Amino acid sequence: MRPPHTLGILCDSRNPALANFPTENHSDLQWWEIVNKAQVMNLEDFPKGFKPIIQPIDTWFLNRKLALVLEAKVGKGKLIVSSANLSPDLKDSPAAQQLYFSLQNYMISDQFNPKYQVAYNTVKDIFESPSKIQFDTFTKDSPDELKPKPKTN
Repeated sequence: MRPPHTLGILCDSRNPALANFPTENHSDLQWWEIVNKAQVMNLEDFPKGFKPIIQPIDTWFLNRKLALVLEAKVGKGKLIVSSANLSPDLKDSPAAQQLYFSLQNYMISDQFNPKYQVAYNTVKDIFESPSKIQFDTFTKDSPDELKPKPKTN
């Protein structure tokens, strides 16, 4: 019951990066093992209108632009970045293995042509700098639904 947490994901299920990963445009059961304990990337400095391949939905009180998997043109190259653990060594995570497989196949295909140009320093900053928006998520308080109800007469 303690934040931070997200409220699901959005993705374009027709995106060729997800061609070999069964999904809808929202989170389904197969996403649980991928997003559980995954970190998100805050896209606060990315170009306006940038859309990641997989976008976690932030909490209603912050509403940050987040990414779990993104693609971009950077300099003369192109890349895919994932903050989820998609290591091929995850023998107990078939969904993560399948998403990794799908992303790899996409990257070696002729369809791999990211729409957005992003500066190298903007991508690098995701991994090196804390977010500009800082907040303290720790609370010792209980959620409202667990608090004792006042007696009414």
